[in-house]
Amino acid sequence: MPYGRRRQLVDQGIEEALSLSLQELLASVETRTITDAVGVTTGSFFHHFANRAKFAEAVAHRFEELWQERIARLVHETGTVIDDASAEQIRHAAADEWDQLARADASAGLQHLLWVARNAPLGEGSELTGQQILRGAYQAFIEAVQPVYEVSLDNMGREMLPPFTGRDMTVMTNALAEGLQMIGVVAPDLVRPDLYVDAMAAAFIVITRPRSERADVAHVELASLEAELIVRQPVARPRKRVETWRHIADAAAPLFAERSPADVRVAEVAEAAGVSPSTVYHQFGTVSAVAAAGWAQHVPELRAISEVPLTADEGPLLRIEQVLTRYVELIRVNWGLAQALVSEIVTEAGPSGTRGRQRRLRDIVPLPSLVLEHVRELRVRGLLRRRIDNERLARSLIHLCTLQALLFPEESVERVVAETMARVFDGSLVVPSGA
Repeated sequence: MPYGRRRQLVDQGIEEALSLSLQELLASVETRTITDAVGVTTGSFFHHFANRAKFAEAVAHRFEELWQERIARLVHETGTVIDDASAEQIRHAAADEWDQLARADASAGLQHLLWVARNAPLGEGSELTGQQILRGAYQAFIEAVQPVYEVSLDNMGREMLPPFTGRDMTVMTNALAEGLQMIGVVAPDLVRPDLYVDAMAAAFIVITRPRSERADVAHVELASLEAELIVRQPVARPRKRVETWRHIADAAAPLFAERSPADVRVAEVAEAAGVSPSTVYHQFGTVSAVAAAGWAQHVPELRAISEVPLTADEGPLLRIEQVLTRYVELIRVNWGLAQALVSEIVTEAGPSGTRGRQRRLRDIVPLPSLVLEHVRELRVRGLLRRRIDNERLARSLIHLCTLQALLFPEESVERVVAETMARVFDGSLVVPSGA
């Protein structure tokens, strides 16, 4: 076959592949393979998805969920350095972001599938395209992250160097992160651990300057700061001191992923944490208390979701729903932790629940506080009945959601959250007159 005709066939094959929909790209994954892995029937699959096109839409929406979680984490991590913004703090925030990106294989894979299917509807009868999903994701990233970056710059006494803008910086840093993430997944040896951090620091120096200074100052500053942020060896990130109880709880958490606390021995907990059984007894007293404390590692992620600023189109009920949805997802993969949480809540509420304990569960695992501010916002908006107590309502949401998730393991996450909110808010919300 002539070489020219061979090239034509290859190029046409590429063009055809790029015209496939997400539904067609997923077609090689058989429904039975998915259901067998989950442990349900194919009938259950089509109970949740009317057809494979709806499944493709759900896959795309899952990418949106993962992307929003990434935004929430980034806003939270970057926001923590706003009050004490410095070049080194920016490096630490970038390092935390890269730690997350390096583990986000599923999100990266979905993003590239959507990019391949960007020009076609997701499936038959769908009006959504991969381009629309990705455009919405990128736009959400810019709107959430740009203000945080700009506040950090202002606190550092810096401003963007024309013609660059805060939006330009946000787009560039996202593109840098996505590109290095893709390369790091397939060729990790090419992406050294601090490459993203150093590149962010270098980009920061090049496109910003001291506030109210002339543009040519940036060239002088670049030369003077090279040794500090680019050429020098990376400074070791300060290690945060981990309390003994937290170390034990984090190390033992995997033991309770699918096991009840009653089935785990103190010796196993001690071995996982590298401490003696007496240390476990001294810090917690019971294995159940160890398991309940394991929720402390998930509080930052849930708080990041809770603290995403509300837009004009959103309300506190939506943010509560998002927090509870992620909470139930975590329960489904940390069954023993959820069982222990219920047990310890009941124990702590008893007449001698806190006697002899070094710390209270509500202090180390403040789950109700994640929805408390949104309950207060409902109060401010006049949507709660006057006799309803804010803190009691917040605790009811978390505790009932935990029980619902444990009692009905076959129910979907959406169903558990919807029923929890319906039961708690039925009678609590003010019904508008005439409704």
